[in-house]
Amino acid sequence: MPAKLNLIGQKFHYLTVLTEVPKAERRNPRQVEWKCQCECGNITTVITNYLTSGHTKSCGCRRASAARENFTKDIKGKKYNKLTALEPTEGRGTDGSIIWKC
Repeated sequence: MPAKLNLIGQKFHYLTVLTEVPKAERRNPRQVEWKCQCECGNITTVITNYLTSGHTKSCGCRRASAARENFTKDIKGKKYNKLTALEPTEGRGTDGSIIWKC
């Protein structure tokens, strides 16, 4: 039987492991979960495999900021196959993204 893994104090991308979640409080008692603090200050719970594989890198705050960045990115003059982005329109996609005139 392998030795019990201790990730307390280790950092995985934007998350620092604070403590192991007690077995009685886990969503799935067969998976070890860790209480982690994100660099933004939020506390989140992540299973071991998601931490060590890089599947989960933050509490979700990075996903939101990356999406915001994509929605405001200036792509004027960039080519996408046979289309060239000319200028943003006033229209927005269903997810809030900018619609560009090409």
